[in-house]
Amino acid sequence: MQYTSPRFVLAVFCSVSALLLGSCSISFGLRQRVLSQRECIECDLKGIDFSSEDLSGVSLVYSDLSGANFSNANLTGAKLSSPPSLFGSGTTRLTGANLSNANLTDTTFEGSVLEGANLTGANLTNANLLSANLNGAILRNATFSGARIGDPRRVSMMGADLSGTNLSNLDLSQLLLKDANLTGANLQGAKLRYAGMYNANLTGANLNGTDFTGATLGRANLTNASLNTAIICETTLPSGEYSFRDCPEKSPW
Repeated sequence: MQYTSPRFVLAVFCSVSALLLGSCSISFGLRQRVLSQRECIECDLKGIDFSSEDLSGVSLVYSDLSGANFSNANLTGAKLSSPPSLFGSGTTRLTGANLSNANLTDTTFEGSVLEGANLTGANLTNANLLSANLNGAILRNATFSGARIGDPRRVSMMGADLSGTNLSNLDLSQLLLKDANLTGANLQGAKLRYAGMYNANLTGANLNGTDFTGATLGRANLTNASLNTAIICETTLPSGEYSFRDCPEKSPW
């Protein structure tokens, strides 16, 4: 049986409606469908307002949610990921979406695009962000307790705003943070092993016990921050120097 994309069906319907009626509703009742059925796969939900709605457990995989408003919404356990598909349906997109102060506990964003999204004050407790693209996202004061971020399936937060965010004791290994703003962030005890932090702003950040093993800190701004109590091993420092300061000594035997 041949697979037909729901987005293709909607596009055809829209084209016919436009020809016959001269107009075409951009939502097609999709907002109500999401609220009532808790599912909308591969849907065009760009710019729709879901602010303050209860969307717990909703599945919106492969949908385009660019510019949608989820501020103060409850998205606990929601599926906003881009899982592998036999049909190659594509990627869940939340480019420029507003997720400020949203409850994203246990929400799955794996493989999705959140470029430029606003997640200020969002609760990302136990959220899955593996392989997600958060370049340029605003993550000020977001909660990341137990979130899945550090993994060989790199999360990208290049140019993201994480100022004032508590990232203490999190595994942020291999996180891409080039040009990111981490001013005043709490990174105490965090693992940033092999993280890419070129030109990151760490002004006033708490780096006590932060593990920078294998990390790249070239040209990073460490004003009012100190690496003295951080773990430095095979680390590229802001000066470009390669440091083995805290590497365990290898036994000659």
